Amino acid sequence: MTGNMASYAYVVFVQSSNLRYLRWIRGFKHCYVALDFGPRLLILNPMEARTEAVIFEGGLYWPKVLAELSPGTTVLKVPICEARGFSFGIFSCVELVKRVIGIKNWRIITPRQLYRRILLDFPEGSEYK
Repeated sequence: MTGNMASYAYVVFVQSSNLRYLRWIRGFKHCYVALDFGPRLLILNPMEARTEAVIFEGGLYWPKVLAELSPGTTVLKVPICEARGFSFGIFSCVELVKRVIGIKNWRIITPRQLYRRILLDFPEGSEYK
């Protein structure tokens, strides 16, 4: 990548998880973010023990590609905002997505809360299933 900044991101919400301790969470169990750089897509997927970073090439219709990667997902197109100041939170999938797209709210800790906040903050955003 040549230093270009992505102007928007796709936030992917996943319904299922094979981690036992996520059973108590209602709604979405996991989320990750994909940054659109035109012909390239950078996916940042925080896992339990590592963060996966994958680059896709080709300039395809990215929402469809993301929905096909994991069935049962919901994809939201979100503009990237600049967040200023200190942000505190336990590192999780939600915290990574919040920091990438510029949301600062320590009360948002589950993917479902993040999904609702994005819908409130960006009602003009696009949703893909």
